[in-house]
Amino acid sequence: MQQKNIPPRQCLGCREMKPKKELIRVVRSPEGTVSVDLRGKASGRGAYVCPSTECLKRAVKSKALSRALETEIPPEIYDELLRQMLKDLNYTIDLNLEGQSEQEKIVTLKDKELSELLSVDKDGSVKVDEKKLDVLLAGWKAIADVSDTPFILDTYVDGPKPMNFLKVDYQLDTDALSQQLQQALKKLESKDLRAQLLLYKNGEPYAPLTDVYVEVDIDNQRLTVYKGGEVVTSTDIVTGNLNGFQTITGLYYAYNKETDQWMQGEDYLVFSKYWIGIEGAYGLHDASWRTHFGKDFYVNGGSHGCVNIPVDAMPEIFDTVEVGDAIILFGKNKWFEPDPETTRILQS
Repeated sequence: MQQKNIPPRQCLGCREMKPKKELIRVVRSPEGTVSVDLRGKASGRGAYVCPSTECLKRAVKSKALSRALETEIPPEIYDELLRQMLKDLNYTIDLNLEGQSEQEKIVTLKDKELSELLSVDKDGSVKVDEKKLDVLLAGWKAIADVSDTPFILDTYVDGPKPMNFLKVDYQLDTDALSQQLQQALKKLESKDLRAQLLLYKNGEPYAPLTDVYVEVDIDNQRLTVYKGGEVVTSTDIVTGNLNGFQTITGLYYAYNKETDQWMQGEDYLVFSKYWIGIEGAYGLHDASWRTHFGKDFYVNGGSHGCVNIPVDAMPEIFDTVEVGDAIILFGKNKWFEPDPETTRILQS
């Protein structure tokens, strides 16, 4: 069976020849009425435009449609062309905190909502009704904002985790979301957006972490140092023995730095070359007497509460972290049956 030949037509925006079905037809009827011909079969003089904002803008700005149809084009025709372009568009906005996925906090914008927000400006560009967008943003803010909730830390090993010891408020950054959304809408590009939430405490903007900060992950026995949001170094560690010498958890700020000091307790006397104080007698320091770090060694063979760090990793940590920098320590910190292999290594 011979395939039917589909005649190409020229888009008045990009001036390219394309199959008729890929274009939107605008027609002037014998009576002089201008309309968008969705079926492409209406009688009268026709002109074609690609379903893209760039082509629409060019066609409007150059008045190519007016010339092709030999009549003025009413503004509502351009808006109808825009509505046709919106049919396959979909914008998803995720209002969740990092690491959360509540479905009621994922909102979508489809053609019906989009047609109420968008119109075609005199120069052919897509125009966003900012007042209507502000109404939408206010509704989304009511969904997104959350008070007295755990601070979410994007951890090195497990990604976003709630820090139950630190309660904060999160509020939707409506200005940032408005800017993001308007940029996407004006291009008519389907987009999945993740909203930014600003951090507050006691009604004031809050920034618990300093530019340089230390993350001590007790469950994974790993210490990571960040600077400007980037990882400086990450290393295995040994934290406090789980038989009553657990390392403290919480958010602290380094209170001192020392070198070449002896540390003494009832059953130990050890030397460390580098020390960073966390709180009281708790600190970060090198542990030259240890040969094994990480895994489950801390369960039965941990420290007296300090964070023990390999000798070769400590100099960079000491040089990077200054007094006043944040140190955040977290984990279950409760005794459990360790891996038999780590017990065997400790006993060997």
